Amino acid sequence: FVARLRGQVRFDGIDALITQMTADVDEARRILSAR
Repeated sequence: FVARLRGQVRFDGIDALITQMTADVDEARRILSAR
């Protein structure tokens, strides 16, 4: 475990979930590349 990306969120639909997952992946890559 390196960093918490966000808390639990309820999504209105699959599109919102996919958008957030993409943002989470980008943020995780940014955090890990800085190490």
